[in-house]
Amino acid sequence: TRPREERMRIHHVTPYFHPEIGGLEESVKRFASWQAERGNEVVVHTLSFTSTWEPLPASDQIDGVTIRRYPPVVRRGYYRTWFRPDLDGADLIHLHGYAVRTNDRGARNAAGKPRVYSLHHGVRMPHPTWTHRLLRRGYDYMVGFRTLRLVDRILVASHGDVSWLTR
Repeated sequence: TRPREERMRIHHVTPYFHPEIGGLEESVKRFASWQAERGNEVVVHTLSFTSTWEPLPASDQIDGVTIRRYPPVVRRGYYRTWFRPDLDGADLIHLHGYAVRTNDRGARNAAGKPRVYSLHHGVRMPHPTWTHRLLRRGYDYMVGFRTLRLVDRILVASHGDVSWLTR
């Protein structure tokens, strides 16, 4: 573990987390646990409901990670449901998942704090219908690209995402 003065308060924001099971959820859980093992204070901010809308407790802990759960402000589906995490006290904010509206707000409201964005699910992947492609294009140009410009670092899931980002 690190000496006390070097510990960081790392806050992750993700739409869903433990006990939900999925790629993004498991990735955040492993990363947050790893950070906690190294002596950091780690908090994960997430929704207070499962993806099937079963309620979860407002707070919890797993593997040295504090979980804070919030009720939805806008309930619009898996990645489009918004909540308002309290990110006060964070030394570093790590946002998870592109096109997650909570992360757009978090990136804007955390000015002055280091922000990292993990895209996770492959932003360059084509959408199956023209309506999804149109909605995504509108989101990219009106919100998403501005959000990505606000963060200090972007972690990508694949090399293809790098070329998408540089374009």
